[in-house]
Amino acid sequence: MSDEYQPDTILVSRTPGETRYALLSEDTLLAVVHRRDADAQPGAVYHGRVRALVPGTGAVFVDYGDALPGVVYVKPIPPEGSAIAVTVSVPPRPGKGAELKPAKSDIAASAKLPVLITPAPEPVVEWLGRYGASIRAIICQPLREMARVRALLDPDAPVESHSDADLFTAFGVDEAVEAALQPEVKLPSGGSIIIEPTRALTVIDVNSGGSEPVKANTEAVQAAALELRRRNIAGHVLIDIIPTK
Repeated sequence: MSDEYQPDTILVSRTPGETRYALLSEDTLLAVVHRRDADAQPGAVYHGRVRALVPGTGAVFVDYGDALPGVVYVKPIPPEGSAIAVTVSVPPRPGKGAELKPAKSDIAASAKLPVLITPAPEPVVEWLGRYGASIRAIICQPLREMARVRALLDPDAPVESHSDADLFTAFGVDEAVEAALQPEVKLPSGGSIIIEPTRALTVIDVNSGGSEPVKANTEAVQAAALELRRRNIAGHVLIDIIPTK
């Protein structure tokens, strides 16, 4: 990541049934994670049962405790009803079950399945491990959340509490998330990018807005990199830059 967006602050806000995490570079939101306690999260390991074969594929449906079964590609294909250890790679989406991967985890013969074996990794732990000394503050709300986070980290980690009514509002995260729901992102020179997701890919169109095309293209690529991360966009991405000489 460029020095322009060097992460320096982590926010952790806990309310009944959910936890929100945000990674900031000064006043710029880089990433946000919203975790509901009841949802399957990427990285979590489950012991589940094979429900059925996915027709025409090398995959099986797995009951791992969610409302919809997940799908895992595995060889050899286990028989229906057998126990299987899986980890969540892509969480469930509306009307679609999670994408799973086989996991190395011993299953007791008498185990009651499905069951969560290993919770998903904590974002605050991953971010601190990745960015290290650049993180100047890990700000938590409420006070008991500070105690929980502090127990996960090194004693010297810069963990502190926040007393304002809403942590994410105070740091402008809610406003940034609202902006990330809009398709248009303004560029400094006056142009913009339009982000349009489809089922097959995400298309980003660049508009110069009267500025120099080369300058707009440069700003657009930088803005697209930030927005892809902020909006958690993956898969195929097409950026339609302005043609120049």
